[in-house]
Amino acid sequence: MRPFAFRSVRPAAVLPVLIVLGLALAGGPAGAQDAPKYRDHAALTSALQALAAAHKQEARLASIGKSRGGRDIWALVIASPGGVPPAKRPGLLVAAGFEGDHLVGSEIALAVARYLLENAGSDAAVKDRLATSTI
Repeated sequence: MRPFAFRSVRPAAVLPVLIVLGLALAGGPAGAQDAPKYRDHAALTSALQALAAAHKQEARLASIGKSRGGRDIWALVIASPGGVPPAKRPGLLVAAGFEGDHLVGSEIALAVARYLLENAGSDAAVKDRLATSTI
């Protein structure tokens, strides 16, 4: 068996492809995107409260302490009712918001919670996960 042989590629032949790919990924000059919008603590609190209120059977929101600034530190516990009590099930911790300037982590954690809660009734894998574990 012959070892794989690399053929030389002229850099000039690759450059146009890289430029086109770069423009496609960047959206090009006309495809500029708006800056992401992140929630402040008050908006994040409202989103968590609304999510917990909309899914009372599977979600429980609790303040587990206060930050140095006196703001609530929220924990959203997600688990389907019935069977083994949620506190005795295997768990997964999705942690976010430890750094004040890392706002995307809180948005990702909220998106995960929203996905799980909104798909608990229609997605068999999510339904099974929430029936057997706590997030």
